[in-house]
Amino acid sequence: MAWWRGSIGHWRQCWAKVVNLDQTDWDERLPYAMLAYRSSVHASTGLPPAEVLLGLELRLPLDLVVPRVGKPRVAYGEFAQAHFDKLAETRERVGWNLKETGRKMKVRCDVGKCVQETPVGSFVWMRMSSRTKGLSPKLQARWEGPFEVVEEKNDQLVKIRRGKRCLVVHRARLKVDPGTEYDR
Repeated sequence: MAWWRGSIGHWRQCWAKVVNLDQTDWDERLPYAMLAYRSSVHASTGLPPAEVLLGLELRLPLDLVVPRVGKPRVAYGEFAQAHFDKLAETRERVGWNLKETGRKMKVRCDVGKCVQETPVGSFVWMRMSSRTKGLSPKLQARWEGPFEVVEEKNDQLVKIRRGKRCLVVHRARLKVDPGTEYDR
């Protein structure tokens, strides 16, 4: 259901456009909002949700006034095979679009990030995420340390020694202690 959380903003936009300001006619306007939502192309998938789920383009009210160019009638077996092929193609296209969208989002997120190298044995400071209630946040320490780097788990996680315990933290929460230089 992760795809639903990302589409709530799009749903709210559709909903706000069809309900009156008093919000008294929402039950009468719901089918129109659902049609708008299901027939609009989503940026992440590149297709409308109805086409992703059903494999068919929705027939809109405008199609009654201005008919689309008709497709020739085909036998049921041919239609079923063509529909199956189109669903497989749609699934592949949506998968590629979602991967591409995720890649673009990561690139955009990483633009401002500058991850420092933290080799084993170096000392680092860890950013504090919790604040003490009742004290001014401006006067509280933002960094704690220095701590020794014990192990690099992967590109993002580092194990540090904090007293007698070891913690696994994300590199984004660390900065290299300026007092400890190391040779590369």
